[in-house]
Amino acid sequence: MGSNVKLGEFVGKCCDASVVNNNDMHLGRKLFENLFASEEYKRALKNGHYIGFLGHPEDPGCQDYEHACIVMRDCQLQDNDDITGSFDLIDTPVGRIVKAFRDAGVNFGISIRGAGDVAADGEVDPDTFVFRGFDLVTFPAYDDCIPEFREIAASSDVDKQRKFKKVCAAIDANLKDITSCTALEVIQEQLPENSSEFVAVGNRIAELESAECDECNLDEEKLKGVTQLYADALEKCEELKAEVDKLSQELAESNLAVKEAEVACSRKVASFKRIVTSQIFDLKEKNRSITASRNLLNKKISKLNKEKVEASNKLNAENLKYNKKIDENEAIISQQDSTIDELKSELRKTVAANKELSRRASNLDASVKDLKQRVEAADQQAQTAERKVAAAEQMILEYQQAYANMYANALGVHLDDVPVTASTSVKSLQDIINAGTSTSNIAVATEVAAPEGEEDFDLLDDEGIVTL
Repeated sequence: MGSNVKLGEFVGKCCDASVVNNNDMHLGRKLFENLFASEEYKRALKNGHYIGFLGHPEDPGCQDYEHACIVMRDCQLQDNDDITGSFDLIDTPVGRIVKAFRDAGVNFGISIRGAGDVAADGEVDPDTFVFRGFDLVTFPAYDDCIPEFREIAASSDVDKQRKFKKVCAAIDANLKDITSCTALEVIQEQLPENSSEFVAVGNRIAELESAECDECNLDEEKLKGVTQLYADALEKCEELKAEVDKLSQELAESNLAVKEAEVACSRKVASFKRIVTSQIFDLKEKNRSITASRNLLNKKISKLNKEKVEASNKLNAENLKYNKKIDENEAIISQQDSTIDELKSELRKTVAANKELSRRASNLDASVKDLKQRVEAADQQAQTAERKVAAAEQMILEYQQAYANMYANALGVHLDDVPVTASTSVKSLQDIINAGTSTSNIAVATEVAAPEGEEDFDLLDDEGIVTL
């Protein structure tokens, strides 16, 4: 890996196979022996697939490279059951934040990430465990898993790294000509302890000390160059110190926010535990109730199944009986269908006849109406005729009486109470008058004169009926 993308490395203990961790789980030696012997682990380690994050992600199998900060380069199981490893801190946004925290004096812990079956005693099953790497954390699962951080460059800034590389190149080019142990010690103080230049300067000092070289003649020009390099390094240290102060302040603010969040989370976790405990108790009670109800239902189902078999047998017997009745009814229905067809035929004929009668009745309605009008007219004429007959009878009666009186007067007799009606004929009237002409019972009639101004007229027609 190029030094421009590597900000440093973490080296040290990262797990312990001999103790139970702070999460009440035990990852035993056999688990790591199986892991390190597997071909899958060797291939993934070679390809750099075990990337780590700042804090454990929610998904143990997370492979979000954008938010990664370390890559595992080596991991070994020691004889004392310690698991040690080395991890590159890479130049990502999260990696630069980790570097800033490290520059501010924060020591990160490291914790394993994976998934597997856990027994009741906390033992993790070696056969089901799936290893996904290590992550940087604030509180590791093992208290002593705080790896050492080794810096690669004085700054993550690319321009500053480039200048530091020039310093390293100058040291490599001129180190063999420097013979002053004091100057070498000053130079070594400005270099990272894990850098190759720091080691080279230390070797040079040891070389000079072993040769008991008390005096070192330093070339004036070379001393000026080294002094200039020292001045540049001091300037850069001031810049880095200012950046560290700024990051320290941000870290303090972040720590305060983290503590507040931890307190809130602790409260929420405690509340959640209480709620979950209560819910588990309620669920157990419900489970017992459901189990009792299920047993009762099973008994009822068994009873119902028995009743079902009996009902089925009874139903089959009833079906045979009803099927026989159905066959008989089907024969009756077939005969009735034939009768219905005949009745339908008769009905069609009746409907046709009814239509004809309706047509004839509609024709008679006009005749009936005309006859009614004629009857009404005849009734009116009859009433008129009756009135005329009554008037004529009254007139005839009056004329018959007048004729009787006149006839009696002609005979010189007077008749009292002669029964004259409209139906009395002239002959009958004459007989009545003639029969009463004795002097003992007929008075002399007063002479009847013709009305004044009127001529005499004959009251008898050829048949002896009074006429006008």
